[in-house]
Amino acid sequence: MDQVYDEQSIVTDPVEIFNPGGNIQFVLPGPGLINNGGISSTWHDHFAREYTLKAAFRYYPKNETHKMSFGWEQKLNEYQWIDVTRPWVGAPIKINDSTSTASISIGSSNDIWRVKPNNGGLYFSDKISYKGIIANLGMRFNYWAPGKFADDAVDNPNAPVIPQVREDYKKNTLKVLGLRYKARLLPKINVSFPVTSNNVLYFNYSHSMRLPHPRFVYAGLDPEYQDRSFLSFLGNPDLNPEVNVSYEVGFKAQIKKNIGLTLAAYNNNRFDYIVSRRVIVQDQTGRPVSKTMYINQDYAKVQGAEVNVIWRMTSYFRTFTNVAYQLAKGKSNSARESSLQIEQNGEVPLASENYLAWDRPWNINLGVVLSPDTTLKIYGNWMKGLQIYFSSSYQSGLRYTPQILESYNALGRPEYVADLTNYLEERATPWINADIKITKTFANKNRKGITLSVEARNLFNNKNAQIINPVTGRGWEPGDDLPNNQRDDRYLGPEESGTPPNNPARYMAPRQLLFGISFRL
Repeated sequence: MDQVYDEQSIVTDPVEIFNPGGNIQFVLPGPGLINNGGISSTWHDHFAREYTLKAAFRYYPKNETHKMSFGWEQKLNEYQWIDVTRPWVGAPIKINDSTSTASISIGSSNDIWRVKPNNGGLYFSDKISYKGIIANLGMRFNYWAPGKFADDAVDNPNAPVIPQVREDYKKNTLKVLGLRYKARLLPKINVSFPVTSNNVLYFNYSHSMRLPHPRFVYAGLDPEYQDRSFLSFLGNPDLNPEVNVSYEVGFKAQIKKNIGLTLAAYNNNRFDYIVSRRVIVQDQTGRPVSKTMYINQDYAKVQGAEVNVIWRMTSYFRTFTNVAYQLAKGKSNSARESSLQIEQNGEVPLASENYLAWDRPWNINLGVVLSPDTTLKIYGNWMKGLQIYFSSSYQSGLRYTPQILESYNALGRPEYVADLTNYLEERATPWINADIKITKTFANKNRKGITLSVEARNLFNNKNAQIINPVTGRGWEPGDDLPNNQRDDRYLGPEESGTPPNNPARYMAPRQLLFGISFRL
């Protein structure tokens, strides 16, 4: 290689010098967001393949009180994941030096594996209808196998598996047909019964689970492709799915002929929450290396209430309103959700319960639908086939940890530290949005014809921040101070690095106009 392709190292003309004329000089970082000839610092080769087998049976007794269902589902997966960061590092390059030798490392960091896990389930459900009461009772038996790759890594003393993980994996799995399996029972109950002719109470209780991302399980376990960098991940074959146990109580009422009301309160408890932790392992040379590994350690709970009102004012005009409030707390944030907020705010010790990064208490939606029919005629019947859908929403902003001004550096830049005593206590600016869609259908008596549509998303072009500056609680704007770990072009010096803060992705998409045409032949 005769060039350096790291984006952070690219400096374009004119070159700016820090401390010009001094004994020690520095080249200031470039403008960022550089197109370096299409060369990426990470090389990927990923694919996922899944085969699914299903069988379902139904049995309806003559009394029609019960409707029973039985079934089985089996999924066979194949995943390949190859990530090589800075792939030119360690490549067998011959430099003009007869004494040089080729390196055997693969990039500055890598993650290479190909696996064949499988999972499936057996289920039973019974729908019971008796004197207005409707009950759905169900049970699902889920099983999953990480696959031969994980089994071999646990059995191979040269694979970088944590000793405790080896022991737990063998203790918590059952070997069936050459593979090690885990299993879990997932019950489900839904009951509704009438209070009056226009009022219904209902109750829902269920268990559900979500398998961990394959990278959390398999990363870095292949002894042939061990990543010796200090910034890599280490898989955990004993990682369990996240489990959600939910309860919901609700009330549905038809207040008047054209007004419907739904009230609901719910509680979700999430167990075996997956979080990231740093562990120390030894590489093949016996050198201790720090890695990031995912474990099941924490829990979270989500409690909330919801009100929904539908009002059909006329046969062609209706409105809907939905107001939801919830609180999400736990001891640590999920490894999968809100990774951006976690990166910005950092992790805190698991000493107490905190708000979760994705907790956004208020969510309000309002909308109207206009669908003219034969009863609405304005200067003829030109409105036939017209539909107008308008909706607006308000959602609480993303949570962040406030920053405290600590000092000023030699260049006069304000230096902030995170106030971990108020971890994720603040909420950023809320998201306010409005959409409208208008369609017009031209059809014959057989409903065949053409439909034209125009749609405006984010109609009022609101700036909804999704990358939060924790100093200000909104998206970065010129003149704003920034945390210490983010580059501030107002105080460029040797310590400043990375891309500038004017990342266009700090806001959700601006106004978008879409035009469509569809046919029904």
